[in-house]
Amino acid sequence: MITLLNGQTYGQDEINTLAIDDEFYYGELGKNAVGSSELRNIFGNPDRHLQNLTGSGSSSDALILGKLTHQCWLEPDKFYKNTYTELRANSNAYKELVAKHGEQNVFKDKWRGIAQWLCQRLDTNERIHEIRKGADVEVPMVKMLDGIPVRGKADLIKDNVIYDLKTTM
Repeated sequence: MITLLNGQTYGQDEINTLAIDDEFYYGELGKNAVGSSELRNIFGNPDRHLQNLTGSGSSSDALILGKLTHQCWLEPDKFYKNTYTELRANSNAYKELVAKHGEQNVFKDKWRGIAQWLCQRLDTNERIHEIRKGADVEVPMVKMLDGIPVRGKADLIKDNVIYDLKTTM
């Protein structure tokens, strides 16, 4: 049995099935279960953890590029549903795009190009290409750890090996 921080309880299989949906994983579980980044922030930077919980944390260029690279390579359907633009972020037209599509779905066109280039590099590497072929993608898992619900997502799982795509600026 998994008991979230808000007291809701789920069976192990039930919550892991629900966690496949990003809205549930990043929404419900984002507020009511602890992820590895949050564990690191709780002990290393509690103020940042509080910012993340209240939604007041900022998104850096590195985080944006990491998100888009993950989407492009692992979940291209999500990547191509985003809105990309060359508009300046402080322009009214850009603000209208954000109002229409949501801040989490509007990105500068330069990030699309960089993410696509990185994914081409991944796809042209034979070893990585073989790992990716037939692997399970974006596999969520929620478990109780010392009475705390902990969530995570494996980027790729193949032959009982977990692969984690890392990006950097």
